Amino acid sequence: MIGSLRVQRLVIVPRGAFVAGVFTGELREQQGLLVGVDSRRATVQADLVSDETGLRPVVRPLELDLMGITIQVQSFAIDPWFAFPRREDRSGRSPGHHTGPAHQEPV
Repeated sequence: MIGSLRVQRLVIVPRGAFVAGVFTGELREQQGLLVGVDSRRATVQADLVSDETGLRPVVRPLELDLMGITIQVQSFAIDPWFAFPRREDRSGRSPGHHTGPAHQEPV
């Protein structure tokens, strides 16, 4: 199974940091034929880790139910651009608006 996370927001509260978004998983046969796709909206715990570019959210390991299968997702980092967007202008888009693929990782 391969999956992706479409980040909607980073939430920082007194009890910790959380990433809210939509997890999507694709199940494929060995030949690459698509068997099924499912998605689940979730808010999951994350750690803010400092590196050379600043703070980077790292999603903690979690279990997610997709297509009736419990998937164990390993910890992964999120590009700070997606977690810390720039201030929006009146059009509702960030200056230098960045669009790109969701984080994808085999599980």
